[in-house]
Amino acid sequence: MSIIQLSVADSFLKRLIGLIGVTEVKKDFALLIPRCKMVHTCAMKFPIGVFFIGPQGQILKCIPHLVPWRLSYHPNAVAVIETKCFDVKDTRKWSDAIQQAYKILIKHEKALQRQSNH
Repeated sequence: MSIIQLSVADSFLKRLIGLIGVTEVKKDFALLIPRCKMVHTCAMKFPIGVFFIGPQGQILKCIPHLVPWRLSYHPNAVAVIETKCFDVKDTRKWSDAIQQAYKILIKHEKALQRQSNH
């Protein structure tokens, strides 16, 4: 599986809102939230799928069906990917998409670092 549309939540507001207000998450969409260890589904109208990503791009925790009004956390996560709910047996299929998102995360973090050095 590859992600066709990846959005990066790179501001406080984008991180806070996440997928709130979205009426449907398309199968090929993912929201990458850098520097994130916890997500919420407060005010969500439907469940979402969540991946907590580790420092080497590995999946630390996956939640295929996180229902509205819940919190989830992983202490070692460096990013989170929110997406459409998925079947747990499809987690391995997400591996390539996670690596794709992780490469984007690394580029994003390097760009932020360059900006802060100026």
